[in-house]
Amino acid sequence: YVLQGHGEASPEERGPSGLADFADALDIERYDVETLNLIASERGDAVPSVPEDAAMVLVPGGEGQWTEHESDAVITYLSRGGGLLIAVDPGSPVPDVLSRFGVGVPSGVAMDTQVVFPFWDRPIPRIQSHEMTQGLRSSKLTPVLSHVAPLMVSDPLPDGIRVVPIFSTGRTGWIERGGELRKGAPFFEPEVDQQGPVDMAVAVQIRPGAGWVRPGKPMARVLVVGDSDFLTNALISAGPGNSTFAL
Repeated sequence: YVLQGHGEASPEERGPSGLADFADALDIERYDVETLNLIASERGDAVPSVPEDAAMVLVPGGEGQWTEHESDAVITYLSRGGGLLIAVDPGSPVPDVLSRFGVGVPSGVAMDTQVVFPFWDRPIPRIQSHEMTQGLRSSKLTPVLSHVAPLMVSDPLPDGIRVVPIFSTGRTGWIERGGELRKGAPFFEPEVDQQGPVDMAVAVQIRPGAGWVRPGKPMARVLVVGDSDFLTNALISAGPGNSTFAL
């Protein structure tokens, strides 16, 4: 299910900003893709909720804050052992459920000295070892993220929650927060920016019985990526590892 209602990208859109190519790839894997609106109700007495048959809920960016009901509906879904992929962008509203998992989105943009030529805002991700990155690492594929929001993990984390970095910048990375340009591109300025490495994607695991996921249910999984463009028609094929990672 693809969340809608806040200006998110649509799985039905064939233009550059749409998700139709990703939806087609999921269809080949025999997953049905449908939109999900947790604000609207078809009947006045029906409470919008995540359907029982949801294998995953995708949140592809968005420009508006979630309502309290939407947050509660997503938490209820995760309490069943659900899977959630949240893609955020720099300067866009961040779903408040992220802070409950111990994941923050500081201001700025993730940068590195190694980028996808000729784009200065596409840092080459350092791919960390994780079950979701096995296909990337074994095939030596490079995912492409564009204009990436930095992610920050709380210490300590809430009880029952584990957060593992998936993509990070190198040690030469930083959080860009404005300043001068050099040859048309930002560069690290210690008085303005924050030194890296910078996390760009993290995996959250929520174990059952710790107040989040009901006992007897599977472990809930949340993937947070600091970019929603990597799933769009414009980038999912342009990035050698985007489709592999997304699937």
